This record gives sequence, C-alpha cells and structure tokens, in this order.
Amino acid sequence: MSAWIDVKYIRFLGVYLNLFKEKQQNLWNFRCPICGDSTSDATKCRGYIYLYNNTYLYKCQRCGDSRPFVSLLYIISPELHKQHKMEVFKENHGGKTRKTNNRTTRKPKFNTRRNTFKIQEFKIPKQLDGFEPISMLPDDHFMVEYVKGRMIPKNRWSGLFWASSMNLIADKIPGYQTTYFDRFPRLLLPFINQDGVMTHIQGRAVGDKVPKSSRYYTLEIEDDPKVYGLDFINDKERVKVVEGPIDSIFLKNCVGMGGADIPWNIFDPSNTTFVWDNEPRSNNIIKRMKEAVNHGFSVCIWGTKIRQKDINDMVLSGYTPDWIEKYITDHSLSGLRAKLAITQYEK
Repeated sequence: MSAWIDVKYIRFLGVYLNLFKEKQQNLWNFRCPICGDSTSDATKCRGYIYLYNNTYLYKCQRCGDSRPFVSLLYIISPELHKQHKMEVFKENHGGKTRKTNNRTTRKPKFNTRRNTFKIQEFKIPKQLDGFEPISMLPDDHFMVEYVKGRMIPKNRWSGLFWASSMNLIADKIPGYQTTYFDRFPRLLLPFINQDGVMTHIQGRAVGDKVPKSSRYYTLEIEDDPKVYGLDFINDKERVKVVEGPIDSIFLKNCVGMGGADIPWNIFDPSNTTFVWDNEPRSNNIIKRMKEAVNHGFSVCIWGTKIRQKDINDMVLSGYTPDWIEKYITDHSLSGLRAKLAITQYEK
C-alpha cells in the first residue's frame, strides 16, 4: 500500500476533524471523533494518527480507541474511504481497474421472506452510514472476538454493526441527539421490517463491567412493533418468536422481541410459536406464556433436562441449531394442554 496515498487522505480527513493539526512528519493531532474528547476543555486534543511499522494507525489517549487509519476514514467519511480504496487498488495494479465482464458487483443481502437464510443484496440503512459491519472488521478486532465467542453464524455478520459508544448512533436519530449514553462499545442490531425499513436500532454493550440495567439500549426510529428479524420471515411457514434478537439469529424463520410489550396482532396464532427463556421461576415469563395461550398461540415448554437459560446458551453448550429446532417443535403446545404443561413447568 502506498504511504503517500494514506497521507493524502489523512489531510483530506482533516476537514472533518475538530482542531486538526499536523504536529510533525507522520503525526497528526485532533479532538477524538469517537468519544468527543474533553467536555470541560474545548481545546483538548487527544486523538492521534501516527505511523507504525509502515501502517498509519489511530489512537485516542482519552477513550483508548485504537484502529487502523482506514477504519477511522470509513467511519468519518464512507465516500472518502471508497475513493481511497480505489486509488490504492489502481496504484497496486499499475493504474488498471478490474474487469467485471459487464456485471455489476452487488453487496451481500440477507434473504427476503421466501428465501430464509439465503444471502442476497443487503442495503445498509442510511442511519448506519459510516458504521462498520462486523464482516468488515479485522479478525483480531475485539467485536469480532465477541461475536465469535457467542458463535453467531458468519452469514449474519454483514447485518451486524458496531459503535464505540451508543452516543454515535444516537446522534443520527431524531429525538436522541441530546440524550447521554454510557461509553461502552456496542454491538448494533438493526430492526428492519418486511418493507426493508429500519424501525429500531439496538445496542448491546460489550465489556466486563457493563451494568445489567444498561446492557441493552433500543432506540425507536419508526412507530412500528419492536421486533427484530421481520425481514427474514417467510410468513407461509411457522414463525418462532423468542425473547432476544441475538437468540433469533440461530433459528430458522425466527424473530426476537426488543422489549416487554408484545404486539400480538402482527402474528398469526395458527402459524406462530412463542419461545421464552427457560426460567420457570420467573413470574413475568409465566404470565406471558399464559397470555400467549389465551391469544391462541402455541408455546414451547422446556423440559427439566434443559439447564440452559436461552437459545444462545444452548448453542454454546454444544446443542446444534437443528437439534434445538426439533426440540421446540416437539415441545410446543397450545390450548388446554399448554395450560396444564405451564402449571407443571412453573413448579
């Protein structure tokens, strides 16, 4: 990669950065765009781009954010990042561009209703412009390690994003710009309905000291039901509804609830099974299970041999998604049988 191209785009990027200054050769300083830098001193600049082992890197001495310069370029200006990438490609290939046999290269997109888990074109919502999908991060990135640790399938990484703080995505959503969120890095899960519109964005905090009360933040963009995964659903087949968005990723034709309120009216009782976490001593879960049955839905009743709390825990414990799918099918009941089974389950 040509260093002069990087330097050229570092200077271009300076237009977007507050108090940008070239301190010396191969060292630039400015206010950190990730954490915003000091709130008490508007002249404090602790963001640096510097050269290390022939690679330009970014580091903030306040929040600790560290990444390759090109990653910062993508966050601040996707258009500049695209131009930079093209110039580097031309430089490395003698100015020649790659032939595509007159075919348009498409980005991968997740399936529409009728093709569950089939990768097709995926259009990134405008609110996520500048945020990197997990699939574009280097293998040693801490968010990639987190996603791998939870065994989230790679064919879903392109639809998951990350932010070093929830404040960064909140700034792009009307009604949240003045709301302060903590500075924990977040795995971003976009809620997209069957019309392809992003209705909510959920940020899952990643870190060892995350308080349980702020583990998830879900921001509303449209006044739609708070349901994750509707863009994956084939409503001609049985739909499964689980408690959390991440749990829904492991099962076919499955959505995850983004909150306690359940929009019963958007689901077909004859074609939908609710699957709550395996917590028989939770009064709230038992109450919801009974409500689902009263609305005509079937529910999954976990047996005593299942010790794990949720779908993700089961996968991490060695159960395959196919095995879990079959278990749910075999242990789903409705009507009077479900009511009797719930009574036994809560004991």
